[in-house]
Amino acid sequence: MAGLGEQIRSAVESVATSFERPVVLHHPPRRAVRRSTRRKIVESIPPERISRVIGPLGNVERLRILNFLMDGGKTFNEIETYTGKTGSSLTHHLNPLLDAGYIVKGQVRGTYYITVTGRLAYRLAQWLTSQVEREQGSSVTRKASDIEVEFEDEDEYPENEDAPSEDDGNTDPEAT
Repeated sequence: MAGLGEQIRSAVESVATSFERPVVLHHPPRRAVRRSTRRKIVESIPPERISRVIGPLGNVERLRILNFLMDGGKTFNEIETYTGKTGSSLTHHLNPLLDAGYIVKGQVRGTYYITVTGRLAYRLAQWLTSQVEREQGSSVTRKASDIEVEFEDEDEYPENEDAPSEDDGNTDPEAT
């Protein structure tokens, strides 16, 4: 996957010459969001939204399909051979992944490809699995309310009108 971003950038730039307006290849600037605000945003995600993201990943066959597509596009027949599922049984597993936007079906020979969102979802599922397994292996018995999740990422969330405002009255010097 090394160099994929550069390949995409090059392809977009080559197409951009046909447009009157320049094509912008960067995200708009994001405003800084405090850690306490970010935590509130994440913790306010309702179960229905979580289910839409996690649900398609809740089946071992679908996870195997995503993993299989990580190294490139595969035809329906190749996926059939890999999974051992055929026809409507395989379609039953592909459809939730398509609906979630985790895979796309190409125009050429019905080749399926994993999307950036699909890669992210799969990697996050791997990370979540490692964290849960680590916690289950912990020798200390804790209550759920005692478990802290660190929001260490330096990425900022885009401005969200539904999110709590930055000026949330928090005077905690640790909240950044």
